[in-house]
Amino acid sequence: MPGQLSSGITRTFRSPSLPRIGPQKALISTH
Repeated sequence: MPGQLSSGITRTFRSPSLPRIGPQKALISTH
């Protein structure tokens, strides 16, 4: 299960379609 979640997160972060602000905010929130 955790592996699938990690894959999904990586895909979202790697997705060029999404703005960089989204992933950055997620990283800041996580940290």
